[in-house]
Amino acid sequence: MKKQLLTLSFILATLFSVAQIVSVYDFNSLNLGGLNNQDGWKTIAQTAASSPDFEVAYAAGGLVSPDGSQAALYPHGGPGVGRTATRKSTPNFEFSFADGVVEVEFDMAKNWWGVFFGVGYDANNNGYIAPGLPTEPNDGGIYVFCRDVPPAENKVMLPNGTAIPFTGNTDGWTRYKMVMDFTANGGVGTLALFLKPGTTGDWLPASEIQGISMQLTPGSGDKNDNKKWDGIFFHSQGGVGGFDNIVIRQPDLTGLYQFINFPAIPNKLTTSPAFELEATASSGLPVTYSIIEGPATVSGNTLTLTGEAGMVRVKASQPGNDVFAPANDIINEFEVVDASAYYASLQVRRPADLTKVYMEELVPVMFLAESHVEHPEVLSVTGIEFIINGQQLPVHDNTNGFFIAEWTPPAFGNYTMTVRSTITEGNVTAKTVNFDVTGNRVDGPASFS
Repeated sequence: MKKQLLTLSFILATLFSVAQIVSVYDFNSLNLGGLNNQDGWKTIAQTAASSPDFEVAYAAGGLVSPDGSQAALYPHGGPGVGRTATRKSTPNFEFSFADGVVEVEFDMAKNWWGVFFGVGYDANNNGYIAPGLPTEPNDGGIYVFCRDVPPAENKVMLPNGTAIPFTGNTDGWTRYKMVMDFTANGGVGTLALFLKPGTTGDWLPASEIQGISMQLTPGSGDKNDNKKWDGIFFHSQGGVGGFDNIVIRQPDLTGLYQFINFPAIPNKLTTSPAFELEATASSGLPVTYSIIEGPATVSGNTLTLTGEAGMVRVKASQPGNDVFAPANDIINEFEVVDASAYYASLQVRRPADLTKVYMEELVPVMFLAESHVEHPEVLSVTGIEFIINGQQLPVHDNTNGFFIAEWTPPAFGNYTMTVRSTITEGNVTAKTVNFDVTGNRVDGPASFS
């Protein structure tokens, strides 16, 4: 027990003795033009082909910097066209990733083939950190990657090559914050990621990247050892990407670092019952909640909807105590949907209105309808009916929005069919079609059997 107390005292003393260090880089001190060799920046082409350099500019390729000042932009495309930029610590932009808790913020605009920003190790000390480049096989670290090429992808890449996908709105300029605790789990480290879509507003958590293990290997002396990390780097390929407003901060914590894990809240109906919020703090301390906006109230851990539609934003907080520093607040948002405002789309694919259904003898014929509804996360098509002259037909649900019914006409002649699509909580969409069952092909070229 005495050893544990001594260890805790040492950790607290170490944290208390570290003054807060904040380094900011916004590219405004650089000359307009190429980034390479300005103020310690080194850039390298992704392929052997000569990929153009990053441009220090206010705007390029239709992309305007997020704050109207200078940024590092990459407006170049084409097969294999891309570039990676690296900068080491210097007196005018000083940082260290050797220990403690470090926050890294940056603005990034993604493009078609992908952009990424990270921190890590220049293994051969040639001035470049270029993960994945064949000439830099031992370079690497931890970085945030985003791209538009289908399927669009957001992920965090760990130093050991593990990819962790995350969801979040990363369209246009987005501000990111990586919170890295290098003291956690015996030096293995943890990471939390936050987003500000449009670079403004509250920090929103990437719910999949909250307190995840960075899987570091202290003492290994390679890219998996944060004590070797000596630079920041960013990359853009195949389209218009951009970077700006880099902030590296080592907080002056008055206690041990803690983070909140607040799982994403699925969308709800206005009639959904009250439910329990499930945020937890890594410290084990209790989490408190408050409603920032929207049709809901919260009491303790229980959130109750007021019965109106709209977006709800709920904040989770943990203020800390004598041992743990306050956690960063986490804000989750979800939509409350009013089912009465929605109706299913419905198309009768077979038979279409005024179709001639040709058959030489009376045999079964297949009918097909397609029906969908918005907000499939909370609304669904709960039933489809095919009704011919008062007779309701058995229906097969293909589970992809298509519904099939089979019917054998009792006689040749004209028929009326009504198809009804019912959604969650009862709203109905109906379509009526008229068709002829005939044995005479001359009756029309649109016939089918």
